[in-house]
Amino acid sequence: MCSLIIFTIPLESSLGMLRMRYVFNVKRLWILLRNIIYRKSIAIALLIVLLIYFCFADPIHYITSKGWRNPCDKAIQLLLNSNTLFLGDLHIKKNGNGNRFKCIKSFILRNNVSTLVLVGDVFDDPNIYYDLRKELGNDEAVIRYLLKILDIEDLKLNIYFIAGGVSHDPQDMYLNVTINDIYFQSVGKCLRLEIYSHRIIAIHGDIVVGGPFGFIITRIFNKPIFENLLRSILNIDKDTWVIMGHTHVPLI
Repeated sequence: MCSLIIFTIPLESSLGMLRMRYVFNVKRLWILLRNIIYRKSIAIALLIVLLIYFCFADPIHYITSKGWRNPCDKAIQLLLNSNTLFLGDLHIKKNGNGNRFKCIKSFILRNNVSTLVLVGDVFDDPNIYYDLRKELGNDEAVIRYLLKILDIEDLKLNIYFIAGGVSHDPQDMYLNVTINDIYFQSVGKCLRLEIYSHRIIAIHGDIVVGGPFGFIITRIFNKPIFENLLRSILNIDKDTWVIMGHTHVPLI
């Protein structure tokens, strides 16, 4: 014999259960949304921090290592009446970069260049300089190595070395040496020149913008944006030329 048992639930109880289920689902949804927002906020904050560092890493390094000051206030001043070549961002590696620099010598000879200004980031890492100094014995030996890498050790030149970013060039190199027919001098972060009556300030440019960001923006707009920014920050008058490296984009 079979019997059928039917349970009945009052309408009020059913509505109460539905209401509880609805409230529970809303709470779960809110917790989920809150977690997503929290994680997104963290991600956005990290992205902003990375973007700021990406844009201003080099100026931050300069300020934290040296303290802010105008590097051109006490810059060495040169009066020249000779053809001058400005080279920046060689990023020399310890292996010498192969034959990448072989064209420099022929350009110097072809254009009767007697002064070479290295506008920063000559080395790819400051430790390359320090390791070479340890291996070769002294600073002068490192410069001899540098001249050999550039294939200009047998030329007659005056060379002025401007320090680039702290992540590439040594900031404590103070040299004034003559090697064969080459006079080499490190001049700090900035060099003032007057060449054929034209006033020039040569500086690497790391004090205003991060290198990759500077490269991207300069490539997009194809204008010397950061040279103009540098002119404004360092209070350089409009009649003075600014020669800057750092962005890896050749512009006038």
